[in-house]
This record gives sequence, C-alpha cells and structure tokens, in this order.
Amino acid sequence: MNTIGSFMAQVRERAGLTQAEVGTLRKASRGTQSQLELSSANPRWSTVEEFAQAIGARVTLRFDLFNGASAEFVTGLTAPNLL
Repeated sequence: MNTIGSFMAQVRERAGLTQAEVGTLRKASRGTQSQLELSSANPRWSTVEEFAQAIGARVTLRFDLFNGASAEFVTGLTAPNLL
C-alpha cells in the first residue's frame, strides 16, 4: 500500500539523502524524519513543503476530475492552475 509516508521515503532515497541528512536540513532529528516516513504518517501540508524544500524539490498536488477537468497546486504559486 502506497502512503504519503512511504512515498516520502522513496523520494528521499531517490534524492540520495539519508533520514539524518534530511532531518538536519529540516532542523529536526533523524527520529522525527523516521516518523514522517512511516506508513501511518499523516503530515501537515507545511511539513510536506518543508520536506520538499529540504530535498531540493517542489510539491504538486493534482486532482483529475471525473468530468475530464484537472486542477493542480504547485508550492510557491499563489493560486491553483486550472487545466
């Protein structure tokens, strides 16, 4: 089962960083980073953005609606893009 926590672990690994390194970049402990990557994690949006910034990434939230429309939010933008 893919969860936000396990996804964040995969992304961190693709970035070539350890939990300790990301924790340091986030000014958090390795243990705190480990908790964030649990399958049961339910992080706040601000934590996801903080994580992305620490690994040199941006976050895109995308909704593909059943009527064929899409909307996405990219961190750093002031309003969502309606596609």
